[in-house]
This record gives sequence, C-alpha cells and structure tokens, in this order.
Amino acid sequence: MLELLRDQGQTPIAVEAVASTDENPESVGEKVRKVLRISYEVQKEWRDKRVAFNAWRDAAGEAGVLVFQATNVPVAELRGYSISVDPLPVVVVNRKDSYAGRSFTLLHEMTHILLRSGGLCDLEGEQAIEIFCNHAAGAALVPSGSLLKEQTVLAHGESPEWEDEEIEILAQTYSVSEEVLVRRLLTLRLTTKTFYEKKRRQYLDEFARLPKKKGFVSPAVDAVSALGKPYVRLVLDAFRSLKLTANDVADYLGVRLKHLDAVGHAVEGE
Repeated sequence: MLELLRDQGQTPIAVEAVASTDENPESVGEKVRKVLRISYEVQKEWRDKRVAFNAWRDAAGEAGVLVFQATNVPVAELRGYSISVDPLPVVVVNRKDSYAGRSFTLLHEMTHILLRSGGLCDLEGEQAIEIFCNHAAGAALVPSGSLLKEQTVLAHGESPEWEDEEIEILAQTYSVSEEVLVRRLLTLRLTTKTFYEKKRRQYLDEFARLPKKKGFVSPAVDAVSALGKPYVRLVLDAFRSLKLTANDVADYLGVRLKHLDAVGHAVEGE
C-alpha cells in the first residue's frame, strides 16, 4: 500500500489522535468516535448492523486505517487484531463473526491504535488493556450522552430489569448487539451485573441456535470484502495509470484476470 501510494504521488493519511490508559475509557471512546467522524444523527439512520459495520469500516479507511477481513478462521480462534504502525495502521476483523461483532471488534482495535499498543499486549497488562479497550469501544458505539437522553431510557424508570422490547429498540437505534447495549446499561449503572449475566447467557444461547449461513460469494466481491475499498481502489488506480500490469493487479488482489472488471464494479458500484 505504501509503495503504491508513493508511486501514485500520494501521501498516506496519519492517525494523529493519541490516547492513554490513564484517561477515562468513556473519554477515549469519544476520541475514537471523533477520529471516525460518525455523528449520532448519521448512526441512528443506519438501523441495520450490516450497513453499520460497512459505515464504520469506511470511516476507518478515510481516517487512515486499513481494515481487512480474515476469511477462513473460526471465530472461536480469532475475533480480530491490530497492528499499530505509522502510517497506515491495520485492523483485521473476522468475516465469520456477526456484523455487530465485527463493528465492536473494529472499535476495540481502533482503541488499541490510539493507545499505540496494537492488539498484542504484554501478558502482565493484557487483561487490563483488553477491559479498557472493551469499555472504550462500547462508549464509542453507544455514547453515554445520547443513550441517557433516549426516550426509551427516560421512560423506563428506576428498575434494573429491562424488557426485551426496550433493549431491542435501543440496540436498533445504535445498530449494535443486544449484549453491547445491556453492557452499556450496566456500565452506566442502569442495571445490575446479575441482569447483565442473565441476558448474556440468553444471547449466547440464541446465537448458538442460529442456523449457519451458507452462500456463494463471487471472487470479485470476496476480494473487496477481504481487502477493503481503499486498498482495492489504489490497486485499480495504479493499473489505470499504467503503474501495474494486469498480472500485477491479479496478484495484488488474489483474483484471476477475468474477474478484474467485476472487481471494479464491486468496489465502485455500491
């Protein structure tokens, strides 16, 4: 990517924001959100977890972060990781995960990038940093300032027990999983750990019973999904400006030559 940018006379975008574990994770979540430039007004219009993940991913790309998707790794082995380098830090999420899960992982790893820690932490401090990044990711996805003003929250009262319908309405508003939403309620002391653990077991059980999705993904769509639009666009631009041969492009994208036109349509013809 750096070589292609240099050949095209372009300069990679730098992620200048920096965070520290000495800060409040709620504040770090706000920083992550500012880097991605996603407003509440934009987010509430998504109301779809697939749309939400793609929007978060596009925002990360525009902020100078490469977001790739692992395609052949079980979720039990990998949710995601990051490589905190400058420029062009990298985030990898698992395509086998749910869209809501991928969004959470993306913002978790974005926190690592702001901390300049990457997704591989020293063993002694690993658990504390992971907890911190989880908290910040939740705050980025569901900001406390807006959540506490939601009509559903204002009308709820003081009971720590929340109806499934209330949780679903709030989760849909932010295009997050029900578990992330209930965790935010717990963090903001609007429910109890007992209620959160009960709902978490419920959601895990429901997820385990979901039928496994099967379907054909075209080579072109597969390449764009795995590699991301910024990388694919740059490769195609280099090809159009004669910096790369067709064989180079096929190698860079991992597709056969006959699929190049379809790749162009997949990345530009959303």
